[in-house]
Amino acid sequence: MNADMNMMAPSGDNRLTTENRAQIKEIVCDILEIEPDELTLTSLFKEDHDADSLRAIEILAALEKKFGLVINQADLELMVNLDGVYAVVEEAAGKAVSLCVPPRPTGSSSRAWARSQVSGSA
Repeated sequence: MNADMNMMAPSGDNRLTTENRAQIKEIVCDILEIEPDELTLTSLFKEDHDADSLRAIEILAALEKKFGLVINQADLELMVNLDGVYAVVEEAAGKAVSLCVPPRPTGSSSRAWARSQVSGSA
């Protein structure tokens, strides 16, 4: 997992950190070839910044590379503005974290599971 993947807020939820939001905005501005002050949370990439579908794919690929994520290409339709990009990255980051945490059993086997996590045995 990429070092920049540490994008979860300290509370463990899926919210991006301020630093991650700034990194994402920089990536989007670089690809759209616009200044950061031209991009708002709700300005539309296609309508307001003349972006085409290739730019959207470039944004998706750059985010995957920067943060070590896998973003479903179906989510491109949600990435119409910066707000949408943040939401897609948060969702992908949440899925990536959930893939890294083994499911915890319930019931009587939960103590054995906890001991195995500490000792490293199954």
